[in-house]
Amino acid sequence: MKDSMKFAWGLIAFTVLFILGLVLLLTEKIGGGVYLIFVVASIAALLVPILFFKGRAISIDQESIRISAPFIDMEIPLKSIDSIHTFDVFKPYLRSWGYKGLHCSSGLFEHKTYGGVGCAFDDRVPLYIMIVSGKRKTVINMRTLEETKDLLMRLTTLSGKEVTEEIASGTEECKKKSKRRLIIVCSISAVAAIALVVGIVLSMTMGSVNVTLTDSDVEIDASLKSEISIPYSDITYIELRDDVDYGHRVIGTSNSKVLIGDFDNDEFGRYTLAVYKGVSKSIVIHTTGETYVVNLSDNGSTEELYQDLMTKI
Repeated sequence: MKDSMKFAWGLIAFTVLFILGLVLLLTEKIGGGVYLIFVVASIAALLVPILFFKGRAISIDQESIRISAPFIDMEIPLKSIDSIHTFDVFKPYLRSWGYKGLHCSSGLFEHKTYGGVGCAFDDRVPLYIMIVSGKRKTVINMRTLEETKDLLMRLTTLSGKEVTEEIASGTEECKKKSKRRLIIVCSISAVAAIALVVGIVLSMTMGSVNVTLTDSDVEIDASLKSEISIPYSDITYIELRDDVDYGHRVIGTSNSKVLIGDFDNDEFGRYTLAVYKGVSKSIVIHTTGETYVVNLSDNGSTEELYQDLMTKI
């Protein structure tokens, strides 16, 4: 599989995982902790393919020069080459699309003078070859200086083009295109960053607890947890308290607004908790097999729920 295809699949996996995590968070199917796992997994899906990149491969024959590297895969007919140029240093200032490692770069980059340039080079090699073919400019080198010099000699010989100094770059047009690409790249990056921040903020601030008393049972509907039904016949007794030590979370959600899930403390052991953090009072429901601790959005509503529940048991 080509390096570009590996990254494409990684990008698809990143997008699917990120959007899925955000949707599940917004629909309150998962909590903030699980959402962060989705974020980490999506980033890993994007980065892992890079570990398996094969690197660049450049070959030349009588008809064309072929360049294969992450995010760039092209064949340039030798007869289409307009000019060949060399540089001791070549430093693009913006990556539009591609891979930028510690030393190797490949893909489409922006250069302040030449605009969009296809790149497949290693900056440890002090010789860069620019091939101009129509409006397309491509900068390459090999793994060593000697290999790059050999490639340059073969390229000039087979194409019949000598290395020249002047480059018909159309500098102003290149700058305009470069600016447009910069705006697009920055816009996409900003949207992605905003989506990530919004997701994290929502994961830390959302959640709700609703308790309904039916004719036969107590129904607890809390965000990110399956609905719980407790038959009145199973309840042994209830307490209205303001001194419950909630203990630590085993599994569930804990953010700035709610505590929901399975928790553990010294008094109850493992129990079910669904409370608002900012409400001091809570109702402890003891049953024949389990303990539940709940409250509503304020102390008054919680006390009223307690009184209503007392009339049911």
